[in-house]
Amino acid sequence: FGKVLVDSTPHLYISALPVIPKKSGLQKAYCTHLTRVASLCYGHKSWWPQLQVVLQGHTDSVTSVAFSPDDKRTVSGSDDNSIRIWNAETGRQEGDPLEGHTDYVRSVAFSPDG
Repeated sequence: FGKVLVDSTPHLYISALPVIPKKSGLQKAYCTHLTRVASLCYGHKSWWPQLQVVLQGHTDSVTSVAFSPDDKRTVSGSDDNSIRIWNAETGRQEGDPLEGHTDYVRSVAFSPDG
C-alpha cells in the first residue's frame, strides 16, 4: 500500500489518509504534510489487523484483485499473463491457473451472480 501511495498523484494521499490507521507509519509520515484533510468521525482504527492469508502462486506482479459476491473466493490477475482463483478463507488456489492470455492481465471481476 505504501509504494502505491508514494508513486501516485497527490489526490491518492488525500483520499487514503482518513482511513489509514492513526498509529501507522503512513499516517505519521504524510499527515503532517497535508492539511485540511477529511477525517472519520466513527470507526477510525488505531491499527490494521494482521495479515491473515498470503496468496502464493503468481510469478510476477499482481495487477488486479476482486472478491466474489459471496466473499468466498478471490480472483487475481497478474503480469505473468494468468488469472488465479483462491479460497478467500484458506488462501488455497482453486483449480489450475487460467492461462493463455497473450499479455498482462490488467483487470479481473466476478459477475454479480458469482
